[in-house]
Formats: sequence, structure tokens, C-alpha cells
Amino acid sequence: MESSDNGTATIRRTPNGLAITVPSRKQWFAMIFLPVWLLGWAAGFVAAGGSVIGSLGGGEIPDLFLAVWLILWTAGGVFALSVVSWLWFGKEAFRIEGSRVVYFRGVFGFGMRKELHRGQITNVRYHAVDTSLFSGNRNMAAFGFGEGRIRFDYGMKTFSFGLALDEAEARYLADRIAAEL
Repeated sequence: MESSDNGTATIRRTPNGLAITVPSRKQWFAMIFLPVWLLGWAAGFVAAGGSVIGSLGGGEIPDLFLAVWLILWTAGGVFALSVVSWLWFGKEAFRIEGSRVVYFRGVFGFGMRKELHRGQITNVRYHAVDTSLFSGNRNMAAFGFGEGRIRFDYGMKTFSFGLALDEAEARYLADRIAAEL
């Protein structure tokens, strides 16, 4: 196992090829703020949920506004919990195994997995990504989501990964992947 010269990625040579693992991009403010926010969210959820359930138990029709609010509040909490999980435990894995390439992005084995044909991957390259919160382009990269710094073409589609990488490490890995393919 090797690291890309003190970078964030872990590179392993396997019997079948090359395996690269990149942890999620760490946003320390969000990693601390969101769990605290979720405590307040839970208090609101319990209060509103108790009110809705209490009205159902009493044979009443729950307040429509409160019921809709609870549904939206639940969706917001699920989103915040998924962001916290990704920030703390998320990873991207890019494996070249024989005639296929496997890409995974997720937390604890749950997430998106794509299996690609190795021979159809072309134009592996570094791609600059603006991770500034104030870039003005509604960029989720500031929160650890979005397009990555390593891009490649697969048929008529473009894929990317490696948002947590800095420029030098992304360039190194793009060159290494291109040489391996």
C-alpha cells in the first residue's frame, strides 16, 4: 500500500490491477455544526411528531400545515444526516480490475457503484473545481459533493471523482490512471 506522497488518496496494487481510495472532502465547520443542528432538528421532530400522533390518537384530523411541515422537516433531517455521514465517513474507490473499472462513492458500503468497460475509458485528466462557498454558481463542492478533480470520458459521458484531492495529487493520479489504462 502506498500514499501518493503524503496525499489524501491511498493507492494499492492488487493482483487484478490498481485500487485508489479517496476519503470525502472534509469541511470541518459543517462536520461540527450539522451534528449540533441535528440535535435541534430532533427536538422539533419530536415536538411536531408528538402533536401529529397525539391528534391521530384522539380521533382528530391532524393540522394540515403541521403534517406537511413534519414531512419537509423529516426530509431536511435525512439530508443533513446524509451530509454528516458523507463528511465523516464517505469515500470514493476507483479500481482497475482486468477488463473493467469499478467506481464506488458511498458510506459504509452503501452508495453509488458503477462498473465500466476499461477499453472505453479515454481522456483521463485533471479538472479544476471551485470549492469556494461564495463562488456564486450554486456549487455543492463547498459541502463535499459535486464533480471531482479527476475526469474521464466513457463513451459519450464524462465521469469525475476525487473532489478531496488537491491539484498536484489529482494530476499525479490522473497520469497514473491513464498509464494503467
